[in-house]
Amino acid sequence: MGDDVDIRSGGAIAVDTETLRLVAARLDGIGCRLDEAAAQLSRAENLVFSTLSRAPLAFHMTAGMMSGMSGKLTDDAVICRGQVAATREMADVYELVDLRSRQEMLAIDDARASMRLQERIEALTAANPQLVKLADQVVADWEGRRFDGLSSQSWDLVLSSVLMGISIGGLANKAVTDLADRHAGIVPQGTALSGPKPPVVVAEVARSTPSGPPKSTVQTLKRLPTGSDAQVRVETYTFADGTRHHKVYIAGTQSLWAGSVEPWDMGSNWDGYARRNFASFEATRQALEMAGVRPDEPLDVVGYSQGGIVATYLAVGDEYNVGEITLIGSPTVPGLRDDQTLMQLAHTADPVAALAGGGWAGTTGSSDSIIVTREGDKGDLINFDSPLDPHMMEQYLTTAGQLDASSDPRAAAIQQRRAQLSEAVSVTSTDYKAKRPF
Repeated sequence: MGDDVDIRSGGAIAVDTETLRLVAARLDGIGCRLDEAAAQLSRAENLVFSTLSRAPLAFHMTAGMMSGMSGKLTDDAVICRGQVAATREMADVYELVDLRSRQEMLAIDDARASMRLQERIEALTAANPQLVKLADQVVADWEGRRFDGLSSQSWDLVLSSVLMGISIGGLANKAVTDLADRHAGIVPQGTALSGPKPPVVVAEVARSTPSGPPKSTVQTLKRLPTGSDAQVRVETYTFADGTRHHKVYIAGTQSLWAGSVEPWDMGSNWDGYARRNFASFEATRQALEMAGVRPDEPLDVVGYSQGGIVATYLAVGDEYNVGEITLIGSPTVPGLRDDQTLMQLAHTADPVAALAGGGWAGTTGSSDSIIVTREGDKGDLINFDSPLDPHMMEQYLTTAGQLDASSDPRAAAIQQRRAQLSEAVSVTSTDYKAKRPF
């Protein structure tokens, strides 16, 4: 079981290509300095050898040490140059994977932009034909690992041994992976929901004045409303110049039945995943309208579970000016513009998050976007944890805490962006509860 978080730039991409190229440039500089140091030692060695005939014994020992050190520095410089070449090649591989993924995103609604990426793809592959094979391997390795956490849950391993290799969890996991492999969980920019909008009734149920924005990822998750009291929370930050910034927090599934009075039910899950208009999305839209969120005003969205599907479609649509998207255990992942930032928390043992199929192979959103994963299975054989335990908010709060404690600069960048909301002169928070009118 993995307890530590893994922070990546994309599904198959560990770090962004510019960071890799910066590392390569610094390694190149180190290699040059090693060469210079070896050359200086070699000159000093020659000078010492030229005077050995009349030098004391200690000079003989010094010359021998210099010779060994000079050779070691030369060897290190060769190793360093090899690392420079390998790092630059990996940067090119990651860029090729990313370009292909972005082409797939753009092909839905912007074919011209998609084709504009082809020139860079051809330039990369012409310079190094091996990149195609390497990029294919990176994606294949990532695809092969996407569902590892599902089959390693402790409860499933016990059942498998008791039932002579027949794994109930394995059968469920097969259903999840089959759905994910249809790619319904990755939603390109501009994707529209089909069908009529379901009828919902939305009412304001509470209002408060927070002291400021959440100061951490843990605090962000804790501001998500509980479905028993509300399903949507809208915070409005007003600044001294009169401009406003909004954040909407969207709850997860509240009913495992379909067709109930509760809009956050399994019916909405299936409709949203199948790209049909769904009740919880319509309820969230109405809540934003009631909160007075204007289309031109900045809006950040936070969605857990089914709330992640709602957040996804808010992010890929053009109705609102969505800038930052936080997804927790979401079965869908949006294809974002370069001016949008994604923070995705997903447990590899979470069957709901697995419906996203690992998300996009490349990066999505701005360079500050991050994908944060952890296995999320406590491995508690005594209490025989449910297979849905990795999807529970308690587990995601643990992951959020580890992210907050990390030194990753991308995590810090997102937190600095959120801290800018502290400059607001007033903050209001409004909760909304929705139901179907029957």
